Amino acid sequence: MVEVVYDHQYDVLYIFKKDEKVKFSIEVLGNFVIDIGHNNKVVGIEIFDASKILKIPKKELKEIKSAKMSSVI
Repeated sequence: MVEVVYDHQYDVLYIFKKDEKVKFSIEVLGNFVIDIGHNNKVVGIEIFDASKILKIPKKELKEIKSAKMSSVI
C-alpha cells in the first residue's frame, strides 16, 4: 500500500510504500530523495519545494489522499 504525506509548512511531499523498510537513500538534483528498499527497488520518494516542482498549489497537495507508485528497470 502506498501512503502520501504532505508537509504544508515546509512544502515537502513524501510518497512511500507503507510496509517497506528503507535500506538507503539517494539525493537527486537537490529537490528529490529516493528511498531504496532491501529488495533494491524504489520504496519512497520525497520531493522538496513540491508545489514549485510539480506546479500544483499547496492547497491541492494538502488534499491528496492516495497515490500509485511503480518503477521501471
